[in-house]
Amino acid sequence: MELQIFSKEEIQKLIEATARRTAEEMVERLQREPDVPPGESEPLKYLTKPQAAKLLGCSQGSLDGWARQGLLTRHKVGGGRAVRYDRSELMQLVGLKGRRK
Repeated sequence: MELQIFSKEEIQKLIEATARRTAEEMVERLQREPDVPPGESEPLKYLTKPQAAKLLGCSQGSLDGWARQGLLTRHKVGGGRAVRYDRSELMQLVGLKGRRK
């Protein structure tokens, strides 16, 4: 097994390509899985942390990190530690801006 050495530019291109591919996968998942509860006609407006992570195909830790960076808003509910994420804000995060196919 050989050790490969990459330039700074090559590493940057790999990171950008990976981020772009991940965002495209998130967009596809959001378009494919509307997350409509049984008996309802519209997708949920607010999602739990596990629902939001599943919808985006990311970890719950990623949601926490994005919230700390100000990219997402945590909506506290029930006076406790429970939080919800706004579906439209999740869609904006991955570039859908509320659009659906």
